[in-house]
Amino acid sequence: MSNSLVGGIDLAARILTGSTDLEHVLLTGGEVFGAPAFDHLNADHGIAYGDGGSALILGRDPGIARVLSTASYTDPTLEQLHRGHHRFLPAGTTEPGPERVRERKLQYLATVGTTSINTRNARGIRDTFDHALADAELTSDQLKWVLLPHYGQRLLETHCLQPLGIPGEHTLRDMGGQWGHIGPNDQVIGLTWLLAHGGVQAGDHLALVGIGIGMTWTTAIVRVEHVPGVQLIGERACQ
Repeated sequence: MSNSLVGGIDLAARILTGSTDLEHVLLTGGEVFGAPAFDHLNADHGIAYGDGGSALILGRDPGIARVLSTASYTDPTLEQLHRGHHRFLPAGTTEPGPERVRERKLQYLATVGTTSINTRNARGIRDTFDHALADAELTSDQLKWVLLPHYGQRLLETHCLQPLGIPGEHTLRDMGGQWGHIGPNDQVIGLTWLLAHGGVQAGDHLALVGIGIGMTWTTAIVRVEHVPGVQLIGERACQ
């Protein structure tokens, strides 16, 4: 789900480390949210959804950025948050009608309460963030940017900024409000925008934090090695 690309960086890095005959891994993501199955603005609580895609290549040779560390965490006890009282469907089938994300979340909230969800979410995101920083031998104040899912102001604050103890100014909170949540692509699109608009320079450290329903969390710490001339590509990718 929405952790496919950042989680994919974690998996790809482990595969490259353990497979000496493999040189590159291509990761791609794409999302189209739309009628009649999905309402961009009203399907979920506080989240506007956007359409788009992104891709990146991980390899052994030096590139635009170097992956210093990755960490992932999963808590399947939160699986029902996005399923509510609905049953699992048989493999290969889809549910007719529009997605009712709000309804499903409210059903689960009524069962377990907000505090329980917030506690488990905070534990998951903080675990990956702290472990990845420790492995990279960095502290959070050494990060130039923290790229997060584009959840909207309220959810971003409660589910990401507060648990991580970071200010919104170190994130692309305002740009994310314009783009919307584009599934797993938010962090890669954000990195592309920073590269294209002079938001980073060689030596800067960034954290890419992915969150996927189910639930999973992944943090990847990267260091910018050089900034290529990608302004036009970045503009097209992020408009």
